[in-house]
Amino acid sequence: MPEKPLLIFPEHSTTLREIKKTPYGAPSYHFPKFSEQKDRLTKLFESMQQSFIVDIADGLEPEYVLVIETVGRIDDFQRAVRGIEGLEWLAEIDEETIEPDDYFYQDCEIKKSVFSQKIESINRKQSSQIWVLLREKGFIDTTGFLEDKNISEFEQFIPAEFSEHSEEIIQIIKDASTAGRSLPLSGRLFLSMRNNQAIDKLLSLWNQWDSSDKKLPRPYGKWTEIFKQIKTIRKWDIQDRIRDTGIIDFWKEEIKLKEGTASKIAFEIELWYRNDQDLRNRIQTEIINLISNEKGHIITSCTINEIRFHALKAELPPESIEKVINHEDTNIFSSNEVMFFRPTGQCRVELYPDGVKGDFETGNVEGEPVIAILDGVPFVKHKLLENRLILDDPDDFESAYQANARKHGTAMASLVCHGELDAQEKPLQRPVYFRPIMKPDADDFVNNPPVETIPKKYFMEDLIERSVRRIFERDSSEDAVAPTIKVINLSIGNTSKMFFNQLSSRAKLLDWLSYKYQVLFCVSAGNINTAIDLQKNSTELHSLSNDELLCHTILKIHQDIRNRK
Repeated sequence: MPEKPLLIFPEHSTTLREIKKTPYGAPSYHFPKFSEQKDRLTKLFESMQQSFIVDIADGLEPEYVLVIETVGRIDDFQRAVRGIEGLEWLAEIDEETIEPDDYFYQDCEIKKSVFSQKIESINRKQSSQIWVLLREKGFIDTTGFLEDKNISEFEQFIPAEFSEHSEEIIQIIKDASTAGRSLPLSGRLFLSMRNNQAIDKLLSLWNQWDSSDKKLPRPYGKWTEIFKQIKTIRKWDIQDRIRDTGIIDFWKEEIKLKEGTASKIAFEIELWYRNDQDLRNRIQTEIINLISNEKGHIITSCTINEIRFHALKAELPPESIEKVINHEDTNIFSSNEVMFFRPTGQCRVELYPDGVKGDFETGNVEGEPVIAILDGVPFVKHKLLENRLILDDPDDFESAYQANARKHGTAMASLVCHGELDAQEKPLQRPVYFRPIMKPDADDFVNNPPVETIPKKYFMEDLIERSVRRIFERDSSEDAVAPTIKVINLSIGNTSKMFFNQLSSRAKLLDWLSYKYQVLFCVSAGNINTAIDLQKNSTELHSLSNDELLCHTILKIHQDIRNRK
């Protein structure tokens, strides 16, 4: 008997390689020719390298965040980064409003029916005939996109039966081409950097890329695709750190309130997440020192490795904030380790009106909870909520509340336990687990009771992560408090972390927690609190029919869709 059994392999077979197609509805983009791309970017690469050389000569150890802006999709950029020593992947940010130019623009697609739609005496069949002729003569490709040819030359190929419309046909194509070239492009910002060694390697690969169809050697083949689609390459700067965050308007408002006082302005500093913990600690110490040099201090910090989140809450005097508003870049605001500056204290809910009396089914509940609520402290002794809630308050947020301030949590608990008022639903038969994560705003001197908000000394990300972990995991002192939970209600939005081309840290956290604990989050609050600007006065609006008003409103929402995500 042989010591090892004989392995029988199946007969070999062949299969066709799967060819990836452009997703349906994805735009087709025109990219620069190889020679144009080399001329454009060689100067940028060399300038980037020269800036490192200058810094080294000045005794600095340069570590910059490199921004590689591409037009169109590029998948698996992280793999390309891992192949270059000294380059560390940091983030990717989608871009939707890249301005077209002579090198990058949206290709024009000529539809088969376009001529019948524009010229009354041409039917769909004839329009299709013209389209086929455009393709046969090489003015469009097989899918209908315009090729780089002078469209005026097509006039000589137009059949005699359409000769009276030849000028119109040519003009329709030209108009379509012009319209396509003015459309904004989508792309992506790839953010990574470590040191001069990485720039040297990138420049070396760039110099090796000597033809449009030649691939770079392994493991650098992905850079062939990246180089073709790069629009620009630059450093991450102060404008990037404040773009689309709302921080400037927030600072200006805070300065109005606190200028001339001893009060400081609080804000968040989101840092580039580094994989190395020692490096993260060193960077955090550097930022703390920079804040201290500006006569400020750190309120708290938060690191969640699983979502690559590392941030600080800081306070600075108004005069320090004014420097950056007046374009006087201080060390903290020009630090290469900062990803974004963001407002803080924006997770708040407005005051609810008093409820109305109604008939609700009371009674006891039984069993283990399957639903949890993270919100402000509820009025647990309310007649309709009594015995229905399991209040778990390890941070003692309840002590900051008066009874009349328990608005939002009470409303959410009522909604979850009893359902919508007009739904005629039976109340839940199980208790509901409730964890407070909000308090009355200590700085709200206008409202009585004050509005409820995430306390300034906490990151909401940290509060949510700790709360959910406590539900499901045992720690050193006690068991998981409610491991039977399947649904978590979170009815709190944040106006300073809307969806601008990348998921917020909060969205990433909920996604990860949902996967880790196999729990469903019900996020029943939006973060848009601005009015819809219809751009018409009341007289103009009253003159519209219901259908016209509906269409106009939807149009204005769509035009502002970037700010309503």
